[in-house]
Amino acid sequence: MSLNRCEQRVFEYLESHRDEGQFWREKVRRLAKKAADDHAAARMHGLLAYEKRVVDAQEWPFDQSTLVRVGASALILTVPWFGQAIAQYVVEHLSHG
Repeated sequence: MSLNRCEQRVFEYLESHRDEGQFWREKVRRLAKKAADDHAAARMHGLLAYEKRVVDAQEWPFDQSTLVRVGASALILTVPWFGQAIAQYVVEHLSHG
């Protein structure tokens, strides 16, 4: 399972601020117990289920090897372009010299 960008940011935030995540989980649980109607309690439990989904997700579609391959492919495209520009500069300045 992969997360969308917003879910990934929530996951990363909760990973780096575990105490705050625990605080909000407990707050939602207390509110769910005090909820006046079943519909409100169901929404609270839905929120807890969503939070659990975000916390349990260990997969992200862009792992380190994918980013390295993208970076290498960008270099493969840009290095010849820069090489050509440098060679053109050198040839133009040597021919006028």
